[in-house]
Amino acid sequence: MSHTMTEVARRAGVSQATVSRVVNKNGYVSADVTALVKRVIEELGYAPAVRRKSKSALATDSNHAANLIVILMLDDSMDANPTLTLAKLRGVEAEASREQMSVAIAKLQVGQPLPPVLGRSDIAGVLLWGQTSDPRLKRSLSQLPTIWLSSHAEAEGHVVLIGNEQAGRIAAEYLLNRGVTRPALLFPAVSHVQYSQRSEGFRFGLHVAGVEGQVISGDADAVAMEKLTHQEQVKAIAELVEKMTLLDDLPDGLFVPDDQITALVYAELRKRLIEPERDIIIISCGNEPAYLLGLHPRPATIDLAPEATGRLAVEHLLRQWRNPEASDRASVVITPQLVVGDE
Repeated sequence: MSHTMTEVARRAGVSQATVSRVVNKNGYVSADVTALVKRVIEELGYAPAVRRKSKSALATDSNHAANLIVILMLDDSMDANPTLTLAKLRGVEAEASREQMSVAIAKLQVGQPLPPVLGRSDIAGVLLWGQTSDPRLKRSLSQLPTIWLSSHAEAEGHVVLIGNEQAGRIAAEYLLNRGVTRPALLFPAVSHVQYSQRSEGFRFGLHVAGVEGQVISGDADAVAMEKLTHQEQVKAIAELVEKMTLLDDLPDGLFVPDDQITALVYAELRKRLIEPERDIIIISCGNEPAYLLGLHPRPATIDLAPEATGRLAVEHLLRQWRNPEASDRASVVITPQLVVGDE
């Protein structure tokens, strides 16, 4: 009977990534853990699968070790939240460095040829960043491990995702625990995948608690917030806040799905003499200090753990690369955490 790396990891009490590093002699593992893993491998008679390459790769690159991870940007969503983007990239770089891998960032322009870097023979895998995939990718990346590094509309293949729906449920629970009886959701852009997921989680959390909430949204054809200029964003949020004030009963609790938008909401509320925390309890999402530090009182927010997302994405990408026989789709969801504000 053959055994798998999962069984070795379980018997040794370590992660599959640790077993992989011992087997492939790639990355640091302490001497004690290495000895333990090797002993379990011997006891189980585990035989690592040999990674298969295409004939062309064997002919042209037989002695060349893959040491490059490519981050492929499929749209401009990286620009929407620069703080979260940088944190996620820090996680990717830290794990790649620990694995002695290099990282390259490339962008796939609509209607343009694929980036030249994808033709390199030393690529271990590709991290995809965007909300939708380019139809050319499936064919061009068929021989490479891929992991989605962002939430997206077409969740094909392996994916490491921020828990956007769970963030919405956390927001609902927080407001209800604060005694809110008229909760509301500010939904500025229906075309935004992450906002949609957070919205669904929020409404589900209220539904489970038997509470009805208001949804304050813009035009059904609204453009995603990152496509708007700052002046256009201010105008869009002003219109939503004005719509909220015209409700028969002003909400006493509000979930805003992004810290950047929360900063704009604070300003618009105070123009209308509505004081955050005193008149309406607000919970935000993102835990981005650049937007929250100037807000008083500081609202509660939800930390989406972007750095952990980046680290796990690299870990799972390299697990695919080292174990191509494990072809089953894997979805890993990062658990967000509540960060309490000034109550």
